[in-house]
Amino acid sequence: MKNNELYYKRGLYMIDKLLNTYSNDSSFYKKRESFVEKEFLRYSNYKEIAGIDFNSFTITSLVALLGMNKENIERLDKNANYDFSNLSKDKLKEIEKLKLSYPSFEQDRITNTKYDSWLNVTNLMYPTCDYMFNVRNGLLHSEYDFYDDIGNIIYLKNSNYTKFEGKILLPSFADFSIFYF
Repeated sequence: MKNNELYYKRGLYMIDKLLNTYSNDSSFYKKRESFVEKEFLRYSNYKEIAGIDFNSFTITSLVALLGMNKENIERLDKNANYDFSNLSKDKLKEIEKLKLSYPSFEQDRITNTKYDSWLNVTNLMYPTCDYMFNVRNGLLHSEYDFYDDIGNIIYLKNSNYTKFEGKILLPSFADFSIFYF
């Protein structure tokens, strides 16, 4: 089984867990508190598997989010519509701290982009092409694998004409995607 299949299965496991926990009635808030307490305890005792589950849920959610926004991403003026000045200083500090935790993320960079806080482009046939298009295609077509054991770094490629390859820092990319999509 390829790693991305495992992550989809773990992501769906977390979705099922959430759906079985929550219902649309007055018990929602009580169940939510209980669920969070159980997951926090599970994370405290089993950091690696809980981290994998959390990242699996995150990547599954992001794939769905990017899929729903396909037309918006394709209509964008290439890379011009994203501005990181909208992120708080605390969020930017958090991103830098995370990058320091994963020095391998910065290896093999061939170009700088405005997405450097979460994207490291390691191969590209057309340097002026749209990075978001390539990231979205790589994720939606399951052309990715996990670079580390927990899944904080994703190795991504796009087998189309661009020959795009890169690494994504998942927590930073999740923040970016939630903010824009």
